[in-house]
Amino acid sequence: MSTTTSVEERNKQVVRNFYEEVMNKGRVELLDEIMEEEFDDHGEAFFGSPHGRSIIRGGIQGVHSILQDLNVRLEDMIASGDMVGVRGTMSCKLVGPLAGAAPTGNELSWKGIAMFKLKDGKIVSRWFNSDSLSIMTQLGLYPPPGKEAPPSPKEIIDRYYAAVNSGDWDTWLTLFDDKLVMDEQLMGHVDGIGPLRDVAAGIKTGFKKFLMHPKHVVVEGNEAMVAWNFEAETADGKQLDIDGANFFRFANGKIVYMQNYHDTKPFD
Repeated sequence: MSTTTSVEERNKQVVRNFYEEVMNKGRVELLDEIMEEEFDDHGEAFFGSPHGRSIIRGGIQGVHSILQDLNVRLEDMIASGDMVGVRGTMSCKLVGPLAGAAPTGNELSWKGIAMFKLKDGKIVSRWFNSDSLSIMTQLGLYPPPGKEAPPSPKEIIDRYYAAVNSGDWDTWLTLFDDKLVMDEQLMGHVDGIGPLRDVAAGIKTGFKKFLMHPKHVVVEGNEAMVAWNFEAETADGKQLDIDGANFFRFANGKIVYMQNYHDTKPFD
């Protein structure tokens, strides 16, 4: 075994001991053997970036008091020179307050990666990132209180046809982005919400009945297609029964693009 390989294997074992003995079992006394006193951490905002072995020792003890059955499962470990990289999954039970979330006893699990720098068999620095968005979601902190996640494409579609069939054109208009683009068989190419307001006003005065019945809905990612049947009665009593289809594209919980095609002969 070469000297370089021996150093890298030793460094891997040091990092392995950090997780398996110190993090998982809480044996913080081993930090004196595997970590420099002036250890420097470079973490993300959720966990912070403490400096010094004594600070890390207190932090790990505090973590074990609120995260029961804490376990880091190492899934990959690679080393080159004085650097060691790891990828793993942390699991635990929340038994104390964390980031403003009340203790629930619920199980938490998230993934993360870290890189360690070692010198003479001791950890001198660490850079790490965890899936903090997953942590915040599991803690009930995301979306932030008072802010709802944007509706999914399927939810927007359901609201679209519910608004149409109830005659709630004000709500219907709120489903579109102000800069929407539309290609419509009768209206042609439309830019912006303004022309749609005119359409809604015209429908209110031009129809006694205006119903759209979705027959088939297909959603993939931020796009959707809907095949529908249109049942209506104009203000002068003409009955309409038309088949057609819509294509939608969504962004940030709004319709940003739409195509509308249908049988035009009944409109003659």
